[in-house]
Amino acid sequence: MLILVIYILNGLLNILSLVYGWDMLNQISKVLMMPLLILFLWERFQFANTIKFIYSALFFSWLGDIFLLLQHQQVGANNTMLFVIGLTSFLLAHIAYIVH
Repeated sequence: MLILVIYILNGLLNILSLVYGWDMLNQISKVLMMPLLILFLWERFQFANTIKFIYSALFFSWLGDIFLLLQHQQVGANNTMLFVIGLTSFLLAHIAYIVH
């Protein structure tokens, strides 16, 4: 239950950071969203085998968030590569959701 409260507070911080333009807080709270959700699900369903693809989908979504966040901070050739890696991460997440 504590993880759920932290997740909700983190989501509110993320929204506030977008509204007020607090870039550093936005980056930190965005990167924390998926790991907190994974922790919440693990706390609730740690012995369920059917949720393993959901864990992998959330993990790949987290990677996609990170790579796209890094892509916005880079300039040049790495920018395109980070974008493609981020999109590939989201593609793998969608495949994991479909397999589930």
